[in-house]
Amino acid sequence: MSQPFLSAEIVNAVVVSVDKFLSAEDRALSSAEMAIGTALSSRNLECSFGACWVEPSDASNALKPVVVGTGLFRKYGDATPTAKYDSSPYEVAFDYNVFLGARPLNDVYVFGATYAVAYKVSTTPFLDINALPFKGGATNEGSPLLIGRTISVQEALELVNSEYMSVFTITDPGDEVEYLELQRFVISVDNYIPGSTSLTEAKVYFADKRSPRAWGGFADEISAAYFNPSAISNWRSQAEIADQAALSLYNFVSAWVDLTAWTPDFVDYWTTYSDDMPQRLKQYLLDELNIILP
Repeated sequence: MSQPFLSAEIVNAVVVSVDKFLSAEDRALSSAEMAIGTALSSRNLECSFGACWVEPSDASNALKPVVVGTGLFRKYGDATPTAKYDSSPYEVAFDYNVFLGARPLNDVYVFGATYAVAYKVSTTPFLDINALPFKGGATNEGSPLLIGRTISVQEALELVNSEYMSVFTITDPGDEVEYLELQRFVISVDNYIPGSTSLTEAKVYFADKRSPRAWGGFADEISAAYFNPSAISNWRSQAEIADQAALSLYNFVSAWVDLTAWTPDFVDYWTTYSDDMPQRLKQYLLDELNIILP
């Protein structure tokens, strides 16, 4: 189908690119919060340090693709950590069969993510780390998503960060459940033989999603004097740039929507050709312009 003027794919690419740019504002906010030891925005679950991908220290985990180390978390507003993830021996590992299943494979990519899951059972706080594969289907209900290695690792990492990866469905383990995404990853598989880890050849590439939130601030006055002003200035600068980028994106998409080439109008056109509208752009139109498309 020929689309008038700017195509939806081009506009969607701009929206996705600005999404990545805007994520830098949260990183800057994270640094400022760490510097002053005070939360500057509301969030349900905070990560301080750790809970990241680590090299295995336990020999039994040496050949497992995903190993996550200890971490410290708290619910928003709590003065003390809700839970320390302290798996024995301070790391949790996930086998290949979690992501690749029970059939031999070669020359494929598989995609996944790690999550911190905080919850309570009879008022007692717990925290688990889950590593789950992205799956097919609209709600992540299908089989693990695999693609042939016909693209580069960098392109695969861009794909794992895209809107094409469906949100996980996790069974709530208790009460007051909160989730925090830690990393997304791509496993590049040369060869996989179920039950034969020593014969499996694969490499894992991580995209870190953590924005650590510390609540202690710097330990001494000299550090605070040097780092606090820089962290706060950087955050304010990033926030200003992010506002300008968001406004420019809004004006760009609005101008695209207002093109006179849509027949009979924008909404009717994309109601007819809804399958050609990328999901991220559709969500943006709903969130920012209140345009509802099927």
